[in-house]
Amino acid sequence: MDEVEIRKGRKCTRILLLSGIVLCVVGSGLILGWLLWGNKENLYKEYGIVFDAGSSHTNLFVYQWPGEKENGTGNVKERGMCRADGSGISSYTDTPRLAGPSLEGCLDSTALRLVPQKRQQETPVFLGATAGMRLLDETDPDTSDAILDSVRQTIASYPFNFTDDQARIITGEEEGTYGWITTNILLHSFVDGSSFERHVRSLIFSENAMPTVGALDLGGASTQISFIPEVPEALPVGDSQHLRLYGSDYVVYTHSYLCYGKNEARRKYYASLVENANYSEEVTNPCGALGLNESMYGSYLWKAPCTQSDQNNTGDVKYFFIGTSDPDECLVKVRNLFNFSAPCEDEPCSFDGVHQPTPYGKFVAFSGYYYAIDNLNLTSNATINQLNVTRDKFCRRNLTDIQNIPDIWDNIYLYCFDINYVYTLLVDVYKFTEDNWNIEFVRDIEGTNVGWSLGYMVNATNGIPPELPSILIHEPVYYGLLGVYCVLLFLGTIMLILAAHRRYKRRQSQAMYVSI
Repeated sequence: MDEVEIRKGRKCTRILLLSGIVLCVVGSGLILGWLLWGNKENLYKEYGIVFDAGSSHTNLFVYQWPGEKENGTGNVKERGMCRADGSGISSYTDTPRLAGPSLEGCLDSTALRLVPQKRQQETPVFLGATAGMRLLDETDPDTSDAILDSVRQTIASYPFNFTDDQARIITGEEEGTYGWITTNILLHSFVDGSSFERHVRSLIFSENAMPTVGALDLGGASTQISFIPEVPEALPVGDSQHLRLYGSDYVVYTHSYLCYGKNEARRKYYASLVENANYSEEVTNPCGALGLNESMYGSYLWKAPCTQSDQNNTGDVKYFFIGTSDPDECLVKVRNLFNFSAPCEDEPCSFDGVHQPTPYGKFVAFSGYYYAIDNLNLTSNATINQLNVTRDKFCRRNLTDIQNIPDIWDNIYLYCFDINYVYTLLVDVYKFTEDNWNIEFVRDIEGTNVGWSLGYMVNATNGIPPELPSILIHEPVYYGLLGVYCVLLFLGTIMLILAAHRRYKRRQSQAMYVSI
């Protein structure tokens, strides 16, 4: 073989090899970068702030997303959270003017710090007041208005995008619907046109058959259930929310039970113990640990809106509750908080004659549900049987026993009632059974707290369009560019194969030449 031809062959092989390596590296890098493009932190440009003004406390959330949010809703991230000073804004009934200033600490330490100064004027701030303010608005609308005025004045004094209508009381149905939207945004249930994963899933599921999950929210003064039933078309008009999100139609059942949040349920429970004992000043408490003695005034039991209609005693009487560590009787007393015998015009019903379809599909339970489960060291996928066994075992322990539990919280004496209440809600009220139990108990999903606030912000800023978006990442462009990158990778692979083949042939020829 001629020496010149050998050199030319080696040079050609090297060129093919280097070109193949370059194309493979570039193609692979471009494909990987394109698939992960929506998650790059440096692309996040816009911000939103939401105050969740609950009955027991107020939380501030700062969210961040890429520009053109309606094409990147699935990429909304929680940048930070802050718990405001004091109790919920509904507690400022005696001093409404102080409700607004209670939010300043979070605005100063979190909102101003996390939102870049150049973005602050365009960053919207929303405040949604939930069950605590709903109750106050029903019983004392003037005080409710004064509290909202104070809140609006405080927020308006900061350099954010805010108008008075961005701080308001939301309905229970809104709270349930926004919680459902939040949950499904965080789990990427909606096809929003910005994620490769959701494009693939949309090829597997038809647009209107994309799987969603139900949402179970347990707050301080109310609780919500929201899900798509097995036959959504059969829902009565008053019990359904019709949503059109990204070109898909969703018929969601949602209901909010005012006065049945965890804190108000406890109040109703203690009030019922006194009433059933003919207002004796000393009553037994089966949900309390043996050795636990609690006391509270009648004003706490009957002055609140959720028990006010049952007030039959003066507020200055002090009642004593003696714990007995009786899980069976505790469960009975908790179940008695609900009227399961009320007439049900449209079966099936939960309680008080409220229509509710049988739970269907997977559910995510958050807020009070999560803490009740986590407090007793149950896992996020705890079964109905594990919940029941743990409930029974814990509630049999006496006060000395539970005080010896490592790393206990100050309010551990409430855990027995809480777990019985959660069990009753899920099993007796919502009718979960071993057959349809598919519940995951969570606090957050991928670092973002689960609740109604994210769904509220996305909705308020028109972040979920009714039809599939075509800006930012148009589907043909998306797949076209992805195809180009795949072609580069393919060409690089072919070049590497050719280079390897040429090298093999050259060595074979050299071996034959030597043997001759």
